[in-house]
Amino acid sequence: TVMPSPSQNFPGLSFADSVTGGQAGAGWPPDSNGAIGRNHYIEAVNDAYAIYSKTGALLAAFTENSLWSSGGSNPCNGMSYGDPVVLYDQIGDRFILTHMAFSTSSGSFDSPFYQCFAVSKTSDPVTGGWWLYALRMDPGGSGLPPVGTLNDYAKFGIWNDGCLYMSANGFAMPAESYSGVMYASLSRADMEAGLPLTWSAGFLSTTSDPFTMIPSNLLGVSAGAMPPTGTPNYFVSQSLSQFSFQVRAFTPGPNCGAGGMFSAPVNVSETAYTYPDGEVVPQPGTSTPLDSLG
Repeated sequence: TVMPSPSQNFPGLSFADSVTGGQAGAGWPPDSNGAIGRNHYIEAVNDAYAIYSKTGALLAAFTENSLWSSGGSNPCNGMSYGDPVVLYDQIGDRFILTHMAFSTSSGSFDSPFYQCFAVSKTSDPVTGGWWLYALRMDPGGSGLPPVGTLNDYAKFGIWNDGCLYMSANGFAMPAESYSGVMYASLSRADMEAGLPLTWSAGFLSTTSDPFTMIPSNLLGVSAGAMPPTGTPNYFVSQSLSQFSFQVRAFTPGPNCGAGGMFSAPVNVSETAYTYPDGEVVPQPGTSTPLDSLG
């Protein structure tokens, strides 16, 4: 089957582009990604965002730190560190921009480690403004990510239960050794109304499976695209011991907060495959290089 041609094709941000707050590019790899809404497309790179019309007109562009310049005293304001992700909530017609933030010293990444969320106040991300949420991801405590655990390679899923789901690989700093996987649920109703955020986080302490869990994510709002009411969100990771996917169900507490349940894995079989010649596949339990960011 031949891939269809794109309906629109226009250049995005370049490394040396000037945006509000400075230069667009700040590190390698660029981690380019984006999301399209009803009237806008937003692109993210390390370490900037750009908002376009759906025909490619550049409407606004700014660095992560510039977006957070009114965000109070926290690492998100001035210490952004990339790994950006753009999400579009098709149920609420809102955009969500998210990236990491933390301080550095002598080449070391220093706790506390934060995930920064900017949520568009209206359906217009250019003029409507942003709600800002700075969440510490290594608080320590029973069942929570230990202090000093970096929330690397975050993945997200929007679900029809009102929650935004998140996972991230946990790396113990300063050794940069894989120590487990984080997972979280956040109330989109709170985020999109600018209310104090109800959310919950957990941590699976392991140096083997799972690695890079990916939450399930809606791709439409029609009745046929929606899972039945009450369906949990499913987190999927690749098993490292056999040809199968590990699937875990996450049923959050009230308003996506505490009191939920994260299930044991169920293995779903897959067809055996071989790696292409020369491809290097990082394995949990070893120290894997992190993105080199500005």
